[in-house]
Amino acid sequence: MQFGGIEMKEKRKFYQKKWFLWLWLIIFPPVGIILLWSVHKAMKKGTKIVLSVIFALWFLLLMAGMSGDSSDRPANAPINSTPPIEQNEQTKGVKGDETVPHRDGMYGVSDKDIDRLDIDSQFTVSDVRNDVTGNWRISVVDKSMNFEEYALSYYNKYFADDNEIHAIVNFASSTTTKITVAGDKLDITVYEYVKDEEHDAKKLFGGMLNSEYCVYLDNGDIDKIGENTFSAGNSDVVQDPEVFLKDIKISVEGDVGQGESITDISLEDRDLCVYVDL
Repeated sequence: MQFGGIEMKEKRKFYQKKWFLWLWLIIFPPVGIILLWSVHKAMKKGTKIVLSVIFALWFLLLMAGMSGDSSDRPANAPINSTPPIEQNEQTKGVKGDETVPHRDGMYGVSDKDIDRLDIDSQFTVSDVRNDVTGNWRISVVDKSMNFEEYALSYYNKYFADDNEIHAIVNFASSTTTKITVAGDKLDITVYEYVKDEEHDAKKLFGGMLNSEYCVYLDNGDIDKIGENTFSAGNSDVVQDPEVFLKDIKISVEGDVGQGESITDISLEDRDLCVYVDL
């Protein structure tokens, strides 16, 4: 523009300035590209094409990043929300609270960690063959231990549901331990091992009862319920199971008929079973 023979530069508006163009190209390229072609007509066409392609790609990258962030969040979750803790379909609280006072007269405390037995390499919990309930689980170990001291830790790690019944076959002690949940306690019953019982639910827990404990879930207190005793007169005397069975066999051999013979005598789940070949 000329005024009085002097050339005057026309004052440009803010949206015509290059800083405004670059600002929009970076933060929101579609607006910046529109400004590039509609306002900055003096810029070379080749330059505008290159800038348009570059910032169009930049815009696509921005959109891809935003869509990725949103897909990682649960629906209706606030942006700053903490992700939920993963849980199994069947969850249960970990039992054993050190702040719960111990009861008087207890046998001991189930406070040992099952992981410290170093049995992971050989220890598996699996279903029991011929189990019709679907709730029986079995494990086989060869480790000397007092299982009741590890019972609470075992329950917290390996029980998926309180309806389950677990059997621990221990070849080191020739015992089979039965673990069930009874209200606020674990019932721990120790039986004499019966050959091949780990392969069949019908044979499991068929041995003679050795001892029984209950373990309180709140703090691990162990209460010993009883052990293998046999009546002798007016008192209960602890007796070796094999000696007891031999005594029974001797006492009943004279009662069998001619041509009959005793094939086996055993204690099965607290029942004395005498097998006779007729």
